[in-house]
Amino acid sequence: MLALLLASIACMFTDLPTAQALTVSLSFYGPYDEVLGATNYFKYEDGSEANCTVTVYLEDVIGDINSITSFVLNSTYIPYFYNYSSVYTPSRIDYTIIDTTGATNKTYYREYWVTDSDLTGGWGSFDVYMGHDTTTYTIAFLDYSGVLKNNPYIIAKYETLFDPAASIEKRIVDSQKIVVFNLIPNTKYQLYYSDGTTETYYGEVTTTSTTSIQLTIRGLEFSDSVLQLYQYVHMYAVRDFLNPIGSITVSYEDTTSLTNDVTITITNTATGIVAYTNVEVAQTFSDTWSSAVNATNYQVNVEVDHQTFGVFEFNQYLLGEYTTASDPFSLEFLGELPVSTAVLLPALLIIMVAGVFSELTSEAAAVITCIIAIVLTALGWIDIGQGAIIAALALSVMAGIVTVRRRMY
Repeated sequence: MLALLLASIACMFTDLPTAQALTVSLSFYGPYDEVLGATNYFKYEDGSEANCTVTVYLEDVIGDINSITSFVLNSTYIPYFYNYSSVYTPSRIDYTIIDTTGATNKTYYREYWVTDSDLTGGWGSFDVYMGHDTTTYTIAFLDYSGVLKNNPYIIAKYETLFDPAASIEKRIVDSQKIVVFNLIPNTKYQLYYSDGTTETYYGEVTTTSTTSIQLTIRGLEFSDSVLQLYQYVHMYAVRDFLNPIGSITVSYEDTTSLTNDVTITITNTATGIVAYTNVEVAQTFSDTWSSAVNATNYQVNVEVDHQTFGVFEFNQYLLGEYTTASDPFSLEFLGELPVSTAVLLPALLIIMVAGVFSELTSEAAAVITCIIAIVLTALGWIDIGQGAIIAALALSVMAGIVTVRRRMY
């Protein structure tokens, strides 16, 4: 009986499944040409081949940097596959790309934070993109809705001919809502923010020579007039004049959740050229275009395909920020004038105001003339230095005091 009891207990333990350590498999492909897309690795925009050495670094949660390997890519390239045990969970991937094609080596850096959305069943595939002459851009967010508190990951994607959603970099914002990217100047990127699982489209931004970019994240805000005008479907466009390039945000909400798609088109009214277009399929969204020139007027057109209401449009005209006026008319028949007619008109207006008063009210004329000059300068009609205006106003007040004292005595 004792032997049978011991045998049965032994069988119970031998039937238990053996615990095995899970592994996480990461595949790295590239480096691809960021402009040409994932079908053109080892090549520049002109089609010439590029030999690169890519060093991949994994950083775990603790912060220890682990070098995976260094390998050279050439025309006989076979996609690199690396399999490692999940002793730690990688939180960030750093790429050091050294282009050894030319006489002088060029080094590029890219960074990608790994989240749950990048791994499926312990497997993840990552494309390494080589951007030519990348520049470090600092992007500061004005987060009015507090969305970055739960969505700290910012993703920069590039829309190529072959890959419409190529993830170039994914980084995390700091406590000041600032994120740094290595991007190509004069290039259009799509930005997303993520909580690590779900990605939300923010909008489009075009990099310029200005490396400091300020972006605004707005919540869904509709005025009372909009809510009264549209009972079930709400839409509105708002413009932010940031420095040096502004943004236009289109907000949309369908309380019936029966929207098929929404097509957003932003047109430059001066040239008639479409500056931005995008198609949304969400029932509620805020779409931001962050490359709006502040001095340009834009027409926003929103076309909605709705299951109940059919196809209908919403249009909104957004005025540009005031800039220095051009010459309202030409005086070329008088020869070359030392001043522009855009400055001549407000100058004549100031002189006319001063000429309205007589000698008896000269002190009042001086003060009022200074006030008119201040107003015209504030409107941007004429450029008068602050020092000159302050000096003129001070002298006018002093002259008025002296005149009053003379009359009293």
